[in-house]
Amino acid sequence: MKHSFKLFTAAACIALALNSCDKKDPLATPYTPGTAASLTATATSSAPATADSSSIVNTFTWTTASYDRYPDSTVKYTVQLDSAGKNFSNPVILATFTGPSIRTVALTAKQLNSFLMDGRGYPATVPVDLEIRVVTSKSNFNEQYSSNIAAYHYTPYIPAMPQVAPVPVTTMPVNNELYMVGDMTAGGWNNPVPVPSQKLTRTGNIYSLILHSNGTGQYLLLPVNGDWGHKYAVQNSADPALQGYFGYNVGSNFNSNFNGPALPGTYLFRYDVSTGAYFLVRVGY
Repeated sequence: MKHSFKLFTAAACIALALNSCDKKDPLATPYTPGTAASLTATATSSAPATADSSSIVNTFTWTTASYDRYPDSTVKYTVQLDSAGKNFSNPVILATFTGPSIRTVALTAKQLNSFLMDGRGYPATVPVDLEIRVVTSKSNFNEQYSSNIAAYHYTPYIPAMPQVAPVPVTTMPVNNELYMVGDMTAGGWNNPVPVPSQKLTRTGNIYSLILHSNGTGQYLLLPVNGDWGHKYAVQNSADPALQGYFGYNVGSNFNSNFNGPALPGTYLFRYDVSTGAYFLVRVGY
């Protein structure tokens, strides 16, 4: 009888030991995924004038993102802009911040013009549909979340005429007329040139012309259509195509052809005969 009791006691101890081995620790609190920021904008459409280049055209504000067990002060916020339909495949980075202390970006017309025209080759006066979002992440850019997308319809303005010439042009055009000739134009180097398509329009001291360029070639400005005797030109044919200074060839070293723009498209050509500054801006494809 004693032997049976001992066997029963041993079996009970073994069962208790096995039970103890099966006992599981309480589960840790599960990790909760982070939350994206929410984005708002003050404008859905803007078409600023040249005089409004320094004005703020849109302000973007977003809420604070949160990450489980990760300090808010180290969360990165990247504000991205791209044209609609591109799915942010190659976005412009408007700003990058760390922490929630800054949650707004205000853009001027000049900044947007620079992003679109200088950075991406968009023409002035042609509306473009844009999309803006805020991407949040940990400091190592892991665990990224995208905010909602703010749609924005923006029309780049024509920049003001730069004042870049060291001296003014002292010889004004005969009869207040200027004509463009060159292989960049439809008329080529044929002289006289076709009018009115290659005759510049005068507004005060500014002469301007809207013309399509195929992205190659050079040109000159003639004060008299059909006459090769005098011209307005640049000092060096290696001068930049989009802006610089020019002069009258008589008694000066302004004897080199202007370069046409390298990018095909329709351009606004502008020449200030009072300062010698010229400026080209793309206004169409």
